[in-house]
Amino acid sequence: ELKIGLPLYGAFFPGSPEALSKAGGLLEGTYFADLRSMDSALLESAKGDYEEFNRRYGGTKSLPVMYAVAMEQMRALDLASRSDDPRKALHAADFHGVTGPWRFDANGDIVGPTHVMKVIRGGKPVEAERPESP
Repeated sequence: ELKIGLPLYGAFFPGSPEALSKAGGLLEGTYFADLRSMDSALLESAKGDYEEFNRRYGGTKSLPVMYAVAMEQMRALDLASRSDDPRKALHAADFHGVTGPWRFDANGDIVGPTHVMKVIRGGKPVEAERPESP
């Protein structure tokens, strides 16, 4: 409303179908960190299962990336639940997930998935090089 013209920033959710449908043009020009699209992020070996999930359930109800997140959460939970020392097991594991290898670092942060900067253009999220100066 102030018409200041500064770029807006976010993470993941500005590109969700729900946010785009509710906010309309208000998100236009918003920059946000996100994972690559599922089409380019998924390994070839995982694409068939993703297509079957979409056919069977109509896709995710939020962000498409939540498919990969849910798969990897279950992979980590499975490993932890079968271990006498879940923390040690998780920190020692090298996972081979649906988007490629990943692991937990010493702080418990995930290392592996590649994030990209996206921007809302024409009502749709697209990859951006870098935010434009105001």
